[in-house]
Amino acid sequence: MEIYKKLNEMAYLAGRHYFSEETGFLHFSYHLPADKIAHSIPILENACFVLALLKLKTQDSVQEAKELLEKLLNFQTKTGNFPVYLHEFPKCQNEFIGADLLLVFSLIEQLFGHVLGETLKHQLNQASHSLLNFNLTCLTEKTPSILIQLKLAASARMLGWEIEAKQLLNSIDLEEASFWYIPEQLGDALIALQIMHQSCERALKTWHSLLHCYTGPRFKLFYWQDGPEKTLYDLVMAAYTQRLPEGALKPQPFLLKAALIQPGINWSSCQTYPDVNEGVFQSKHFLCRQEENYAFSLIETKEVTPPHQKGMHPFSFIWGNSNSLRSLVLQSFAIDQISFQEKKNQIELYLTLNHPFNGEEKEASREICFYTEVDPQTVITVDGQKSTTFLLEQKMTIAHPLMDLHLQFSLESGEGNFKGHLMRSNRPSQKNTTGQDRFAAHDWILFLRTLQRTDSCRIKVVISYEPKNLEA
Repeated sequence: MEIYKKLNEMAYLAGRHYFSEETGFLHFSYHLPADKIAHSIPILENACFVLALLKLKTQDSVQEAKELLEKLLNFQTKTGNFPVYLHEFPKCQNEFIGADLLLVFSLIEQLFGHVLGETLKHQLNQASHSLLNFNLTCLTEKTPSILIQLKLAASARMLGWEIEAKQLLNSIDLEEASFWYIPEQLGDALIALQIMHQSCERALKTWHSLLHCYTGPRFKLFYWQDGPEKTLYDLVMAAYTQRLPEGALKPQPFLLKAALIQPGINWSSCQTYPDVNEGVFQSKHFLCRQEENYAFSLIETKEVTPPHQKGMHPFSFIWGNSNSLRSLVLQSFAIDQISFQEKKNQIELYLTLNHPFNGEEKEASREICFYTEVDPQTVITVDGQKSTTFLLEQKMTIAHPLMDLHLQFSLESGEGNFKGHLMRSNRPSQKNTTGQDRFAAHDWILFLRTLQRTDSCRIKVVISYEPKNLEA
């Protein structure tokens, strides 16, 4: 149980970071960079802070929690809904904020109703039922995501609305839910699945216990500085492995949701390596392989990835350890089709360019782009020599103390002239590109620049890998 105490301490410390002694609320904005001062007061994270305070179980923390909860409940509108930020009251921008807020309210009442006092407990109960009723009415007019419906089902169960909970659960197809492949949603989903007594087994296929990260398929994953962005999913899986992420996590809003993590998630098996996860999602075939010290994911695509889908990684290879995770990823928005073949210690990517080439735009000439983190331990060479350019058929090597990766590009079909370049950049999925870090470059980009080509051609990329020094 020690791990759950530590998770709650993380939630509490994050809350204190955003707490204002002057107003008695947590202040921050979802849309402002972390280094900007925010004056807005989000109701959800303040409610999570209430739960974290109650879990500390000290006289002062319980009293502070009760006072904050009472203030928050006063912002419920006549319809039963709550505003996203308190200053927006009585206007409510999100009709389904209850999907998140109700889980917090329900846990507060279930775990700590006996210390709230009769008046506050009754007020919380009435507010929760009114909010759930509002959300169920909204469902008759609008169909939200499977995740929102799942969270509402979990809230209904905790509030004793068992019939409505079962109806909601039966109306959704958990197998087709996108949250299984989106880390920033999967943490919330696992908490709701736990309440609904549903299996969370599929999450084990996407988590690497030794690398301590989501491995794929990477349909929507983002980076922060030199590693994958941490989410609630990382914390839920930390409870599974009984091991928190290495190093201190900088206070972030999502850490407040750590207070929601409870013992008892239904894990019926343990992870073993090697492990292969293969399937189809949104008509895209994917293959993920996990070994003890590395993992990779591959996604076949039959159309160009739109530029706004910056979290899409058709190819991702990760290695290292939980304290220093390294990756090689493909992120390009000009490739019409991607297919692959897996061989022993080798991956072959077939990248089809099937549209007219626009040579007048500089960025458009970067049609195939790979990225890897800038790391003083990593040495990148071309045919054994340091170089910032390369040609087709030349072998690029990314040498790291724990892994050697070799890349070789060749023209499989069609005609064209191409030249490769190595330079500092940021992968499209990198989020730390604003505020004081707006000029930071966290990655090396290895891109193939098109000089001229036929309207249709196919590039073959052979990626071979050699794990080494596995005891380091």
